[in-house]
Order: sequence, then C-alpha cells, then structure tokens
Amino acid sequence: MYFKNILLTVFLIPSLFGTTSAFSEIETVVISWAPGLCLESCRRNAESRFSSMPQVAEAVVSPGSDTATFRWKPTARFSFEDLNFAVRGVGLRVDSLIIKVRGLISHDSRNVFLTSLEDGTVFLLLGRIDVEPSMTPIQNSVYSRQLSPALRDRLIKAQNEYKVVTVVGPIFEPNRNNTNLQLIVQTMSETPSLR
Repeated sequence: MYFKNILLTVFLIPSLFGTTSAFSEIETVVISWAPGLCLESCRRNAESRFSSMPQVAEAVVSPGSDTATFRWKPTARFSFEDLNFAVRGVGLRVDSLIIKVRGLISHDSRNVFLTSLEDGTVFLLLGRIDVEPSMTPIQNSVYSRQLSPALRDRLIKAQNEYKVVTVVGPIFEPNRNNTNLQLIVQTMSETPSLR
C-alpha cells in the first residue's frame, strides 16, 4: 500500500508544477524517508535545500509528509550521490527513490537499457519479482529481478520501432550501487504508432 501511494504521487504531483515539457527526460523523482522524522521546520529547510540543487527545477515537501517530489531539469543528469548528499544535509535518509523517465531503449545479449533523451543518463532496466508464493526470492539480489521475457520483447520491439519509452519505478538499492543506475520497471508506456 505504501509503495502504491508513492507511485500514485509520481503521476499526480506533476500537475502541481503545471505541464511538463514534451522534451523533459527525467521528469519526476520522488524520495521517501521514515515517517515522523521531518516536522515543519525540517520540511521548510528540506524544501529550500532541495530546490537549490542545480539539477532540480522545483522541489515540494508536503506538510506532514514523509516524501519529497522533485521536478528535474530536462538537461540535467541524474545523480543519486548529489541527491543523497542534500537529503543527509537535513538529517534524513533515503528509504525509497522512485523515478519517472523518458528515453530510448538499447540492449545487448544480456541487458536492456533506457537512455534518457538530451541528458543521456543510462538506466539498466530490471523486472519486478514475480514468483510462486512457496518461493522466497532474495529481495536485494539483482538476479531475482530479471526482466520477464514478455517485457524484454516489448522493450526491444519499442527499440526497433524507434519509440520513446516512459518508465516509472524505483531505483534498485541506490545506496549500494555506485556504477549503474538500476531501474525496476513498475510501469511502462511508449509513444503511439503513427498508423
């Protein structure tokens, strides 16, 4: 339920900022932290600090909330390190990070990637854990999060048809991963065909 609320926020918050540019890439970033840690003075401080980040066009920390929503600048690369530094600067810790990004698909023999338009941020795409109830997957293992064959085929088809793809989902273990941004595909949409 908590994750669904954050995912819903990714779709609803952009209306607070007006319409987003058709050319924006990393459109929305939503972070959350442990509930009850950021009261009003913390909220104002966090919103001011987050809004001053060079990559951020606008940041909103709702009163009584344990989330912050960022509208990212269209040409700014995403950096978890910079975001994490700002969050820790107000005494908080990122518990989850959900991103909405538009870009183009590429792939190799093992992996599928989404490269955001203008800024060129590359995300390795991962799948959700879908297993039998009797199985216990290793939640923090990238090997438990391989793309399903159907989703991989759909992404590669979008690549072959030169479609722009929008993916919404959490960044997998951003605190542990220094090399690749690994994005779990929670939802995916693509530009419609002209036919």
